[in-house]
Amino acid sequence: MSNKNRISGHQVEDNKNMANRRAILSSIALFISIFFVALLLGRNISHDIETSVYSYRLFSRGYLQSTNALFDTQRLLERYLRTQTYGDLEKAYIRAQSGKGLFLAFLNEYKRSLRPGIEENFADQHRTLALFSEVITEIEQGLDILEEEMVFEPTRVSHIIERIGDLNELVLAQEAKAWFDRALSFDSVQKKVVSNRQLLVILCIFLFFAMIALGYFILKRRKLEQEVESNRLRLLNSHRMLALGEFSASVAHEVNNPLSIILWRLNIVFKELAGIDEDSKLKKNLDSIKVQSQRIDKIIKGIKLLSQNSNNLDNEYFCLNKVLESLEDVICNKADLYNIKLKIEPMNQPVVMFGKPVQLVQVFTNLLNNSIDAIHDKSERWIHIEPFAENGMVEIKITDSGHGIPKEDQREIFNLFYSSKKTEGTGIGLGLSAQMVKSFGGSLNYNHRHPNTQFILRLPYSEFHLPKFHEQEARREKESLNNS
Repeated sequence: MSNKNRISGHQVEDNKNMANRRAILSSIALFISIFFVALLLGRNISHDIETSVYSYRLFSRGYLQSTNALFDTQRLLERYLRTQTYGDLEKAYIRAQSGKGLFLAFLNEYKRSLRPGIEENFADQHRTLALFSEVITEIEQGLDILEEEMVFEPTRVSHIIERIGDLNELVLAQEAKAWFDRALSFDSVQKKVVSNRQLLVILCIFLFFAMIALGYFILKRRKLEQEVESNRLRLLNSHRMLALGEFSASVAHEVNNPLSIILWRLNIVFKELAGIDEDSKLKKNLDSIKVQSQRIDKIIKGIKLLSQNSNNLDNEYFCLNKVLESLEDVICNKADLYNIKLKIEPMNQPVVMFGKPVQLVQVFTNLLNNSIDAIHDKSERWIHIEPFAENGMVEIKITDSGHGIPKEDQREIFNLFYSSKKTEGTGIGLGLSAQMVKSFGGSLNYNHRHPNTQFILRLPYSEFHLPKFHEQEARREKESLNNS
């Protein structure tokens, strides 16, 4: 591997490490955020509880002291009815003012304890303050009457006592309502606590699933990175194969023109020498020239077939039988070079598929080239291709005389850029072959149970493709006749 590839590999690894660090930091930030949200919610609820408890303590103390002041005022007025002394009425006046002052003080304190934005209805409390003022005014009028040495009528005092009783009942009713509201408030607080606990549980569950989702996205990201790298390698190989294909097609075209002339001239020579002796040296030399020329013609056809860029070809209906037959033109020269016996069994029935036939030719060529490279220096050299179609699935076994792939290499053979060869090969053949077969909806597997080296290729097909294939061929033939 070149230094450039090594640097690229390190950069990819660094990018993955940075992505992992970002994911970990994101998860920590998410956990801290959820923790602070839960903390703020807990503090808000605690503040609400403290405010509620403090306000009800104020209410309780204020109502108690105001009620005591009213009872004292009522008692002093009743004593005034018995004694008719100015001092008792004055004490009742002072005690009534004290009760009003206490009630007003705790009411203002309670209003200040409320959180901003919270509004409550204080109509009952203001009505109570108004009654306090009326009672105090009437008592004050009684004091003025006594100062003028006039008689403060007992009926008016009794009326004030009744007003104080009504006021006391109003204060007690407000206190009872306050305690009732307090009970409801504490029930609400309890519900808030339960709700807070449930919220914390939900947040913990959310955090748990968020961590799972984060892990899933990390794995997904790694998978996508691997796919991007795989596609990059495929694109790199495609460009290389495209350049090689264009060069091969150009060479094949240049060789094919003079070869066609040679074969044409040979046919003319054979016609002119029709009566020549079959055992003559000239006839044998001409036969040898013809055989070798035909062999070159097969090689040219194979080069043309392999040099096609599948990306520029449209999907079509094609006969798998013909694809297998074309392999002899593609690989026979290399097999003959190493004296390898290549045997391609005929298909048991016609099989028509839909796709790009050149891709399957490239798959078979990759597999056959690997077999030839593996067995060319062995004493026993043969390759068998055995296709069999049944129930919408064709199975093609490609077996060579090798003794299998080492167990430690079997899991890696379909990885891109893996190669067991030390000095040659790119290791992309089987990886690309498996991907091409997968694009047909099929599979390519190594059979480790076979005593020799065997790969099994499985491809799905449909019987409905056969009539469409005939229609396609008839249409092409008609177009060819029209063009000619």
